[in-house]
Amino acid sequence: MYFKRVGGETGVGPRRKAGPSVGEGGRVARFFRRKTCVTMLFLFGLPLAASAQVGLTVDVESAVRAYFSETPVMVEIARCESKFRQFADSGNPLYGGYGGKMVGVFQVYSDIHASFARSLGMDIETLDGNLQYAKYLYEREGTKPWISSFPCWGSELNGDLSSAGSDSLSINLSLGMEHPQVLLLQKTLNAKGYVIATEGPGSLGSETSKFGSLTRAAVRKFQCAVMQICDGDEHSTGYGFVGSKTRAALLGTSVAATPPTPAPMEPTSNELSGYSESEQQQIKALQAQILELTKVLQALLGQR
Repeated sequence: MYFKRVGGETGVGPRRKAGPSVGEGGRVARFFRRKTCVTMLFLFGLPLAASAQVGLTVDVESAVRAYFSETPVMVEIARCESKFRQFADSGNPLYGGYGGKMVGVFQVYSDIHASFARSLGMDIETLDGNLQYAKYLYEREGTKPWISSFPCWGSELNGDLSSAGSDSLSINLSLGMEHPQVLLLQKTLNAKGYVIATEGPGSLGSETSKFGSLTRAAVRKFQCAVMQICDGDEHSTGYGFVGSKTRAALLGTSVAATPPTPAPMEPTSNELSGYSESEQQQIKALQAQILELTKVLQALLGQR
């Protein structure tokens, strides 16, 4: 068929159908189709993935709250330690903290606790196992395993313990706490001659309910004089921590003796001088593991 060309010349050729499927119009149409697909994925695909992750977090939080319904402080610890996450965005168990080896919703140190937890039938990489082992630790050590995040959950801890009586020492006490039983602790220490302060807050007749550095210093003086615990810290030897054994000593009651656990010694620079840098790093890593194993051992032997 004959048709008129744009330039005014007459030529022979098949008549082409109108529309933007070829030439510039076709390329523009394809460009906008691609842009539309990308935009739809961005607007709808990402929120769907995010909502799935949010749903997973909500499920973990619900499980934690149900499991520790009678121990609200553990709910707060889970929030502070992992923001109620057992798994990373990839779907693998969540690892973080020291050396990237703290796992799960309660950030349990895997190198030290994983094997022992498995011997108890608990897999800390799973949500159920992490909850069960966290409960196991809490029943034996209280909140001490998570003391590093105390500034985050400490205020909630004080509220959780508010129902505990103030007429006797019956709960674990440690640095940073504020509770009526700290007042009794200070009065007991002052009365026994382990003075909190000579004047002002903490002094005789002016005791407070805040467990500060002066209270810890007085507790340590008592522990060293009466219990022969004179070094270490709250984690390794219970030095400065008021647990069941220290409470019993303060109240004059007897408790079952447990073998002392020596605190691991930090290697000196002279001792490490003969080793390469990589070997020194390995030694220090082993030292950290020994410290964590010491905590587990003391949990099994009983609190001080």
